[in-house]
Amino acid sequence: MKAPRPIVSATEMKKRVAVFKKLKSSPMPLIDAVMPQYNRDIFNIIGRGVTEDASMEVAINDARDFHVAIIRCETGKGTGLHTHETLEVFMPLTGNWSVQWGDDGKSELSIGPWDFISIPTKIMRGFRNDSPGEAYMLSILGGTDPGRVTWCDPVMRAAERAGYMLDADGNITHKGAAPSASRSGAAGVKKAAARAKPAAGKTAAQAKTGSGRAAAQAKPAAKKAAAGGRSATQDLAVKRAASKKPAATAAARRTTQHTAKSGR
Repeated sequence: MKAPRPIVSATEMKKRVAVFKKLKSSPMPLIDAVMPQYNRDIFNIIGRGVTEDASMEVAINDARDFHVAIIRCETGKGTGLHTHETLEVFMPLTGNWSVQWGDDGKSELSIGPWDFISIPTKIMRGFRNDSPGEAYMLSILGGTDPGRVTWCDPVMRAAERAGYMLDADGNITHKGAAPSASRSGAAGVKKAAARAKPAAGKTAAQAKTGSGRAAAQAKPAAKKAAAGGRSATQDLAVKRAASKKPAATAAARRTTQHTAKSGR
């Protein structure tokens, strides 16, 4: 006797639909996005894949045997070299893309709309949008658990210089952020990093203000020291010159008045 087939309601089936215009990406879906040339959008369709922003939404959570995402890139942008533990497949939806592979990424080929490429496991790979404008590409990762990304050294060095790192769970965090920041996602991590910058700037400003105050205080002292360096004779000459100025001014005023009266 055959086992009865499952019955799926319309409500349940709607939960398994990903409406693209409702999908949200992340400002930093993977840590290589610290480098401008690797800024891109990744929309998680089925499963989280290997994205490193813990806050990213997933349209369909039932990811068994594979994960699906859509990648959107501006012209000239793509991803840094990295490896995966499972097979990865790319299919451009629009535009022309180049795919690089190998430790130095010097091996390269081009693919266009509806072309497929399957990347073997454990080799470095990357891609770039070579179209004149924005383009989209479908990405499929094999495995129920596709594991974590292994990045090439230049990407991790750039991330470290920018103050970013991956926590024990493989999520992006900032060196100055609280342990909970990575759980709030890339936006939370960026906010923590942004908060750290004004604090550093405030400290520098305080130091600058302190230096300015010290300099202002030093000016009267310098004047006083300079005055103290004059001899008694020099001081007397200065005082006399100062006292003569009002007298000379008054004399000049009287002369002018007298001349005016004589000319009447």
